[in-house]
Amino acid sequence: MLIFWLSTMDQIGSVLIAILGLIYYWKIESSALKLLIIYFVVAAAASLLGEIFAAQLGNNIFLYHFYSIAEFIVLGRAFGLLFQNEFSKRRFNLIFWMLLFTIICNSLFIQGLDQFNSIASTAISCTVIVASILYFNLSLSNPFPSPEMVTIKWFLIGIFVYHAVTVVVLLFSNLLHNLESLNDIVVWAFRAVVVVLTKLVSLLALLNLIYKKHFKLTKS
Repeated sequence: MLIFWLSTMDQIGSVLIAILGLIYYWKIESSALKLLIIYFVVAAAASLLGEIFAAQLGNNIFLYHFYSIAEFIVLGRAFGLLFQNEFSKRRFNLIFWMLLFTIICNSLFIQGLDQFNSIASTAISCTVIVASILYFNLSLSNPFPSPEMVTIKWFLIGIFVYHAVTVVVLLFSNLLHNLESLNDIVVWAFRAVVVVLTKLVSLLALLNLIYKKHFKLTKS
């Protein structure tokens, strides 16, 4: 029951971020921030569709394959825009296209649509973790970031933590299955709490940006 309520809170957070992001989408100047808003929209849509397919069809595993591809494309393009160094950008784009090809091949030939795409999910999470760390390191050179860049940073902190927890759960999934049921529930509940907190951080960051933009417009 606890995990159910935490999952519901996660979905509500995703939907709120998506709605607020879409409302203020055209007032956002940063293309990277717009892509991160789209990421939350895709996440919210996938979460809601997952619930519908699970209730109507009894199976929503195939949805993870399409969501993983969409997630990787959106986040990959966002990071591509954030890496301003030409060498880093070219190197990241090369890795991006190679991994995208691998993810699609995994869904077609290795872990089909009737299986959970754990290989692709792990690859995406590891890529996001490394890209986030690189971006955090680059952002240290900018001591006075704009409000939109601050929002991007908080969004990426939330996304980084989410994927870090996800990759730990995926890497140790077999061990988790061998745990006693109570310990297993505690682990998944902890993950759900972390995910909810990341959504809360992202929502507060977006509300702070909206407030600052509104205050600036009102003041001017």
